[in-house]
Amino acid sequence: MRVIFLYSKYGMARFISSRDTVRAIERNFRRAKIPMIFTEGFHPHPILSFLDSMPVGVVNRALYFSVEVESWDEEMFKELKSTSVEGLEPMKFWVSEANINSLADSYRYEVFLEKAAVDISRLSKESLVRKGKKETKYKLRELTEDLKVVNLKRYYLVKYTSKREKVFSPWEIIKLVKAREGIFLPILEEVMCNGIPLRIVLEG
Repeated sequence: MRVIFLYSKYGMARFISSRDTVRAIERNFRRAKIPMIFTEGFHPHPILSFLDSMPVGVVNRALYFSVEVESWDEEMFKELKSTSVEGLEPMKFWVSEANINSLADSYRYEVFLEKAAVDISRLSKESLVRKGKKETKYKLRELTEDLKVVNLKRYYLVKYTSKREKVFSPWEIIKLVKAREGIFLPILEEVMCNGIPLRIVLEG
């Protein structure tokens, strides 16, 4: 049986690396005594499937993954919530054989920028950001869809969507406009499937 989970990663937990996040989630499942199915061989491990890893420091409101289990019910989910650590918590689940890696095609981000700490004039669709291990430079219009800036009272809110094959670190937006020390908060808001939030697709 496959169960798909949606976790939220925030607060100080957002500074945990992707690898340690996976380990923390595994420990959460072990504490809750979830009957996971393990691989065979000398080093058996739970059968989990995650989407792309996110950079350290990004709030992740859309941490989806699937787990193969022997059985599942609502009481197990309550136990999972009660044994989770602060800042890395289960929000929803779906019993589904869907492959989230086949469904997900893009990511929707939000980046909060303290007005007093940035020069927002540096941000445009023609601005250059780095992507990948080789840090190749691309124009924002090549990597983003529906890029827009919302003017709030103390902050600018940058919103955009990136296809999975074009995803780049939202910290690049911050590096682009940062003029001095201040408050900056990158957020993965949702995983998308053909323009529809993944959670809605899974509900269907």
